[in-house]
Amino acid sequence: MKFQLNLTLVYASDFIKIEADQEQGYLQTTWLQQPTSASFREQLRRVVDYALANHIDKALFDIRERAYLEVGDQNWLMREIVPLFKENNLRFAYLISQTTLAAMDVFRIQSAVETNEAGKKQMEMKTFLDKEEALNWLMN
Repeated sequence: MKFQLNLTLVYASDFIKIEADQEQGYLQTTWLQQPTSASFREQLRRVVDYALANHIDKALFDIRERAYLEVGDQNWLMREIVPLFKENNLRFAYLISQTTLAAMDVFRIQSAVETNEAGKKQMEMKTFLDKEEALNWLMN
């Protein structure tokens, strides 16, 4: 099933493009290149601030151009970002490449969310190689 999204550009930089469909509670973040640790954290903060302020409950992260995430940034994400969504019911879909699949960083984050009882009840995360499959999962 194909979903008709009415995406509006929220923010764009050399590293990311953030688009949203407010009516669907949908946020799409596309990483355009591999960021430094500082850039990753700065850009992700923008995504998080927008998602929280606009009550987003479905998010697609296209990380095909972001090949890996440093362990320190993975830890920061789990420590500083994930708890911000503990009161929200949120579905995350990660669109990955074969390179990202080989790096396995997304799976470490997904595993940490799934093994955290509070996180498991409030957040669902899944990875996809195909955007249409990711959208189908998010919207159903």
